[in-house]
Amino acid sequence: MVCLEGELGAGKTVFAAGVARGLGVDEHVTSPTYPIVAEYRGSMPLFHLDLYRIKDSAEARDTGLEDYIGNAGVTLIEWPSRAEDILPDDCITVKISDSRGATRDMDSNAAETGAENVEQEGALCRGLSTRIITICYPDAAQEGGSVSL
Repeated sequence: MVCLEGELGAGKTVFAAGVARGLGVDEHVTSPTYPIVAEYRGSMPLFHLDLYRIKDSAEARDTGLEDYIGNAGVTLIEWPSRAEDILPDDCITVKISDSRGATRDMDSNAAETGAENVEQEGALCRGLSTRIITICYPDAAQEGGSVSL
């Protein structure tokens, strides 16, 4: 489970689209703000949740968020703070900061989680990182910007 944090427009959904593409998902990925959850099939299942419209953990429970915890696939959650008391402690968090222009800064707690699956998820993230950056932020390379991981 990967929690994506960042302000509106920081690039959370673009990051999710890059993960989807890296997993071989052929569908167009958009923010599931209104349906809350989008499911995609690629080399492994991808579950993309956007909790922006969720008020609190009780409402998140009502939407079935707990069904996606510990499932066999990759789960990406935008706006995880809306349900943080439901989420497991070993959630990997990726913070995306929009520095405006062609630069995005990303920081992750993957090494600190101590999760049993951190090695697998870490390998997945490392393996997809270059591809995600190229797919999600092509202007960064073209405009001399950068993406820091």
